Amino acid sequence: MSITITGFAPSVTFAENTVNAAPQLLDSNVVFTAGDSLAGGQLVVGGLLAEDRVSILTEGNGAGQIGVSGSTISYGGVAIGAASGGVGSAFTVTFNSAVTGPAVDALIQRLAYANVSDTPTAARDLTLDVVDASGAQVIGVALAFTALTGGANPFNGIDVGSRSTPSFVDLDGDGRLDLVSGEYNGTLLAWRNTGSAGAPTFTALTGSANPFNGIDVGSRSTPSFCDLDGDGRSTSSRARAWARCWPGATRAARGRRPSRR
Repeated sequence: MSITITGFAPSVTFAENTVNAAPQLLDSNVVFTAGDSLAGGQLVVGGLLAEDRVSILTEGNGAGQIGVSGSTISYGGVAIGAASGGVGSAFTVTFNSAVTGPAVDALIQRLAYANVSDTPTAARDLTLDVVDASGAQVIGVALAFTALTGGANPFNGIDVGSRSTPSFVDLDGDGRLDLVSGEYNGTLLAWRNTGSAGAPTFTALTGSANPFNGIDVGSRSTPSFCDLDGDGRSTSSRARAWARCWPGATRAARGRRPSRR
């Protein structure tokens, strides 16, 4: 499906009395295009707080205009979908077979925000999604990737030999993701993030400092983390829970450091 959205402002600011008095357009400069049918799909605005109101401001029934009559949304006088929610919860427009790319473009430009609180929350993050009939998201922020090389690569110098299978978990509860990697021989290697969440620096944990020291699954270890006993803690630096699964069998240890084999 060919979908693009451009011109969407990253933030907008309203005076309290303005959004208390009447709904205000969120962004009238959005450009949305769709090369395929969105029939059966939805436009969803999420992230609303209890005090928030999201709606569609009606223009009329003329060519290129968005109209609102009850829950029915029209474009150029032709019904294109039905609206629901928007009162402290997600606002949704479900499209019918008459919807077109230009209709959704015009609809997004008429999205409006209001607030009913006299002491409104200072900021919130609203999300805008358009999903197709299968529920798959069809718009989002365009991503561009730039290679991090040399010292800019936080994994520069890390080499497990072969068959590396990295996974990330907060081993020490400091709010920063640490690195655990499997390798060809079946052991698990670990690195603590001694930098920050945004600029990680990984320091190898060796010997008894490695919470997975002594774990050997035979070959081609592939770590994954979960809370086995429902205590709210995933695998930690004390190796509270680990498991390896085969078809029809599971081997697990909990609450102690696995011993060497």
